[in-house]
Amino acid sequence: MLLRLLGLGFGDPFRYHPDEMKLVYHAGNLLDYHNWSSETVFLLKGYPPLYAFVLAIAFGFYIIGLIITGTTASLAAVKEYYYLHPFHFHLVGRWLSLCAGLLTIWVMYRTGKKLYSRQTGLWAAAFWAVAFLPVKNAHFGTVDTLLTLLVALSFYYCAGIFRREGGKAYILAGLFAGLAVATKYNAGLIVLPILAAHLLADGLSRKGLVRGMMQRLRERRLWLAAAATATAFLLGCPLPLIDFRRFWQSVVGTAEFEQTGKLGSGGSFFSYFTGDHSPGYGFFHDNTFAGSLGWGITLLFIAGIILFLLRHEKRDLLVLIFPLCLYAVIGQMNYKAMRHLLPLVPFLLLIAAEFVVMLCNRISDKRNLLIFNVVMVAVALLPQAAQSLRFDLALYQIDTRTRLKTWIEENLAEGARIGTEEFAPPLLSIHDLNYGIIRRSPDYRRAYDVYGIAPKMFAHGMQRTLAQDASDYVVENRIEYLLLDSFTRGRYEWPQSRQRYPDRVAQRERFYDWVVRHCDLMVRVAPANDLHISPELELYRVRKELDSQ
Repeated sequence: MLLRLLGLGFGDPFRYHPDEMKLVYHAGNLLDYHNWSSETVFLLKGYPPLYAFVLAIAFGFYIIGLIITGTTASLAAVKEYYYLHPFHFHLVGRWLSLCAGLLTIWVMYRTGKKLYSRQTGLWAAAFWAVAFLPVKNAHFGTVDTLLTLLVALSFYYCAGIFRREGGKAYILAGLFAGLAVATKYNAGLIVLPILAAHLLADGLSRKGLVRGMMQRLRERRLWLAAAATATAFLLGCPLPLIDFRRFWQSVVGTAEFEQTGKLGSGGSFFSYFTGDHSPGYGFFHDNTFAGSLGWGITLLFIAGIILFLLRHEKRDLLVLIFPLCLYAVIGQMNYKAMRHLLPLVPFLLLIAAEFVVMLCNRISDKRNLLIFNVVMVAVALLPQAAQSLRFDLALYQIDTRTRLKTWIEENLAEGARIGTEEFAPPLLSIHDLNYGIIRRSPDYRRAYDVYGIAPKMFAHGMQRTLAQDASDYVVENRIEYLLLDSFTRGRYEWPQSRQRYPDRVAQRERFYDWVVRHCDLMVRVAPANDLHISPELELYRVRKELDSQ
């Protein structure tokens, strides 16, 4: 628990994880029953709404606590409390992820024990407890960790189906599968292990194998699992019932976006192994198996996959089917991010754990067995625990955006015109739709006239920046200061961006050249380490002679 708890409050009182902001906003709209409509559940295009439902329920309990303790006087005052203290609601989402990550440890142990042995379960749980990718994502109030728990729970009951444990296993496997799909659509592949567990369960003889499988496809228990899956999905994602056409458009649109990718993303099918795609930015950094799970665990699960393919056991096939199919889908997408693969990580760790146990079983001498286990801990567990701890401690550093925000509020006059890129300090904009409330917050000493200088960026109220030529945009709007960040620049500097979007990259490079020629650097703020948690920032003053142009 300690690895997931340390640093959980990073950023306080500001919000720096971009996906958290979208989800908190969605969940808050679900609680605003006065303005509730079909638009509310369709708010996040491409995402089913179950996570937002769960987060809204958690918000409900938190709000009840605020009222009971007298922190807020009434439900009507909650909205104002949110705009004054939005970080508190982000923390609720992070606690959900922390709890989901901890529960997954238990599920890993039980699944390994059910399919293989107690030793396999213990190794799998230990891997999940310290592995950097699960630990890191347990700090974020996003869908990925909860989704992974639901997938792991569904597979645990798939193991029950495989072990012929009765109808309850079918219902629960289907229930958690449906909830997983209602959290993220590509989790729908979890239905394949349900079908496989039913077909591979003991009792079929090689003689008449095809006929036996056909008979099993007609069994009531399998259709009971299908009904549970569909029911759970529609309860967690009622979008098809509300507006099927719009629901289907969102699914297709998401698939097209993931195929197309965006500036700063992309890579080959095996790039999660080779690293020939974008390393990611900020909290989405370390987009490879070796970077996120360590070389020790990576080599163990690769060796384990080879072992599973060679020994042809039914239970091995059951474990392999979901991660291989999910990677086949995600690997060919152009939008690469390691968090997309988090749901298959429990399966990879289970494979790695069984491989370790298989090697242990070949060692008869107790002394040699002890040495082997110590080596495995040193090679696979300790480096990941150290990497996770290093990340946790780094979260306590004051974010570069917070540091520069403090400098700006101490040195730039109220109302100054400031142009920012996407990963800018959390400045209060005079165009904020809730400016009247937020202005009373002690977290903001001054307000500014803020403009977005990255295409399609929201900064000027609800107005999206449409101009591609940022230098003309700066002159036309008489912007006085420019805030540039290394994460935005990195998207344009990545080699594949130059290949796929040469015109946009060239245009942005001309803008950066323009900044050097027409602006004066006032201050540069760099992060305290190389973990890519926060960007390097530069604040420029636009020279006054441009006002006459």
